[in-house]
Amino acid sequence: MATPSGRRGTSGLLIPLAGGLLLGGLTAGVGWWVLSGFAELLPVAGRVAVIAVAAAAAVADEMLGLGWRWPQNARQVPHAVRRRSPRAALLQFGFELGTGVRTYVTSRAPYILVALLVFGGLSLLQAILMGLGFGAGRALMPVTRTLANDPRRWDDRLARTGRVGKVTATVLTAVTATAVAAATLSS
Repeated sequence: MATPSGRRGTSGLLIPLAGGLLLGGLTAGVGWWVLSGFAELLPVAGRVAVIAVAAAAAVADEMLGLGWRWPQNARQVPHAVRRRSPRAALLQFGFELGTGVRTYVTSRAPYILVALLVFGGLSLLQAILMGLGFGAGRALMPVTRTLANDPRRWDDRLARTGRVGKVTATVLTAVTATAVAAATLSS
């Protein structure tokens, strides 16, 4: 079985990568939730508006290919991390990718989630679940590619459906986040 790098026999390395992604997503979810206390100073209508504007901007950028520059820390993993043991390196890389600290963000959907976490009036449990869900979503790519019988075919399929998948995910995230915010903030 091949890993995301294409090497055979190292699928056990997915465990530290996936674990790091889950821990990173959890940390990010809780971190953004902590900042949500400041958002409580805004009226509910203003908070829903911020989420709706973020969602609309993300969808417009994805659907129309506007190429707007969104905040990100677009850096690769430094060589110092890669020189560690493979498990330690993948755990750290997964954590950083899961938090968004060191990553290229290729979809606008995560920005909608951040807006929901900060302005949506969510509970701590909801923030934890969102963070874990984000980490699990990030882990799906390397796990499904590794488990694919033909990784090259998996790559080809991703290349053919990549844009449609990104747009669909962003639209679904936007609709869901806006509905969750409206329901949570109106109660």
